[in-house]
Amino acid sequence: MENQRQVVLSKAILEMKFMKKTKEKVQKEIEDAEGQAMYSNEITEEMRRSGNLVFIETSITNCKNLIEGRLSFGGANPEIEKNDV
Repeated sequence: MENQRQVVLSKAILEMKFMKKTKEKVQKEIEDAEGQAMYSNEITEEMRRSGNLVFIETSITNCKNLIEGRLSFGGANPEIEKNDV
């Protein structure tokens, strides 16, 4: 097999108009490599295999364990107290 080596283009060449897409691709590759190096000890293989896990909650009351609705204490609003029982 051939020995493939990574070709590094100079900054001046990447600044040329026709090299814009290549410049973006090179920057993305560099950022990805830096990100992998930075988080390689924190992200496990199991995390990579499982993919993204996203929870969507429409109300903040469940997230912060808040009580939903109106409250009344000491008979200040008997209508609300009647519903709470």
